[in-house]
Amino acid sequence: QFESIKALADDMAAGSVQVLFVVGGNPLYDAPAELKFREAMDRVALRIQLGLYKDETAEYCHWNIPASHDLESWGDARAFDGTASVIQPLIAPLYGGKSAL
Repeated sequence: QFESIKALADDMAAGSVQVLFVVGGNPLYDAPAELKFREAMDRVALRIQLGLYKDETAEYCHWNIPASHDLESWGDARAFDGTASVIQPLIAPLYGGKSAL
């Protein structure tokens, strides 16, 4: 995992990334300090985050999309034995968030 986020940080620092779409997570807080992720993000023209919380990454992005909680969104899953199943919401949508799917 370190190699993939390092490759992303290197690409952003080189100016190769025009649009960064962060789906969940908080890389400005979680990324190793030696990657200088915040400085690399400065080189990205458009930064968008889909997340549940207004965290460090959300504060630094141009656009924020509110994510729906797992209990209020549809989905699908596959078990280890290959059985497919549908995930049904357990509660009504609270704030109109969007799921990653």
